[in-house]
Amino acid sequence: MELFTYIGIGGAVLVCLAYIANETGLVNRKSFLYDGANLLAGAMLLSYSVSVMSIPFLAINIMWTFVALRDVVNGIRRGKAV
Repeated sequence: MELFTYIGIGGAVLVCLAYIANETGLVNRKSFLYDGANLLAGAMLLSYSVSVMSIPFLAINIMWTFVALRDVVNGIRRGKAV
């Protein structure tokens, strides 16, 4: 497997872990940890989607990454960063 495949798998696993942590109450969807995990996972999946040139996957991951980035920046501004 190529490096970007591993990066994509890591991003997918991280998204799933963040989702599971939120659903089980381990993290709150408004927490900096949750937003940071989504930002990192989105960036990883974004890099993978560029490497395979999947336009639909690229579009969703651009949106996912920017929404998570907005939440992380807002958390930092509010002093809620860990």
